[in-house]
Amino acid sequence: MASTLRMTVVIGLLLCMGFVPSTPASPEGVGQEGNQGCQCHAEDTELGIALSGLPETYEANTTYALTLSLTSGIEAGMNASQGGFRLVVTNGTLQFDTEEAQPLEGGWTHRSAGTEQRAWSFQWTAPADNDSRTEFRVWANAVNGNQAPTGDGWAASTWVVPGAAYTGELDASPGIDGLSGQERIFLGVALLTIAGLLWTSLRP
Repeated sequence: MASTLRMTVVIGLLLCMGFVPSTPASPEGVGQEGNQGCQCHAEDTELGIALSGLPETYEANTTYALTLSLTSGIEAGMNASQGGFRLVVTNGTLQFDTEEAQPLEGGWTHRSAGTEQRAWSFQWTAPADNDSRTEFRVWANAVNGNQAPTGDGWAASTWVVPGAAYTGELDASPGIDGLSGQERIFLGVALLTIAGLLWTSLRP
């Protein structure tokens, strides 16, 4: 009887693990699932992410020309994908070259035509007030263009820029846990299932 219950627990755990969704790589860009980084590529602590053109403080309704760029030891292939990104901004509006990037699920991300590079230029228009602060959150990956996750890497960075009249804290907000609503449901069901199976197997 005990062995049967243990087997039930193991099978239940395996089924729960099978319901956990993964985050696929996408040359057409990534939505909110990209907020947890790229699960199909290894994290790369050597990958440099730069966001140039940011002002020390911003004025209301002012447009700034910015450039997001990646520096990596990963060799870029010729006529092949070199990198991609997801950018979320808490205030203001963004405008990219829509052949290279697109808005998706609350942020901007690369298109297929925008992956054969490691730098993207865009414009950011500050919000209508200058007593706020804005966070720029970037998740990016550098790839070698071999059409496989091997040899690629990702990293994340955050910048906080205050408005000219802002007087509050400048620490970045707590990190996003990267779980979508669907993933939270799966995780909750999995934990409840595990708890139920353990209770069943351990009770007299």
